Amino acid sequence: MRKRKIKFALELKDGQQVRCIEELREAFDLEKVIGYFQDGKLVEWLEDRFCQDEAEAIKKLSENDPEFGRKLCDILGAEYAEVEDAETIKWRKERLERLKQYTADASVLAQIDWVAFDQEDLEDIMRDEELPDTVYLCQNTFTFPSGIFRREKMHWIGIGKHVKVKIQNKNEPVDFDAMGVVFDNIEVDVEYQALWYKRNGRWWAYLPPR
Repeated sequence: MRKRKIKFALELKDGQQVRCIEELREAFDLEKVIGYFQDGKLVEWLEDRFCQDEAEAIKKLSENDPEFGRKLCDILGAEYAEVEDAETIKWRKERLERLKQYTADASVLAQIDWVAFDQEDLEDIMRDEELPDTVYLCQNTFTFPSGIFRREKMHWIGIGKHVKVKIQNKNEPVDFDAMGVVFDNIEVDVEYQALWYKRNGRWWAYLPPR
């Protein structure tokens, strides 16, 4: 018996699943479409729908072409809008796939630019002029130099089961409550937790939420 091939959908704007080229044009998201071009799914999706002319034309495109995005839109009959370069899109897509190993929360996935997977990521994020109030730390151990605590009212959220933060400057403890700094699902290093200081006539220590 002939088996029916199950045609997959492409996920575009706001998680919308598109199953035909008309829907693709209506919900067009160039950044996501470029991602599907890069992993080969776009051509496969088109061929499954007998859009052979579009598929063949797309096969001839090169990401190194400065007009790549515009040409891709022309082939698909979609309106062109400026996006980041293909290399950046590929980098973000790879990070997103990595993050999906630890969470399926759409609200977190939408913040992929503010997720740190390692120390270098963390430092890049903290240098960003558009730094938000919430930053995500994913499945790793991070070191917090004293300069990080110059930013008040920060919400740090751990993604994964083993997210740790080591405080570099243990001689001058930070009153996180006073600064509005909150840690969720993050273990602050044991040495720092063990430090007790007398402040304003009371003993104070930081213990992360359990």
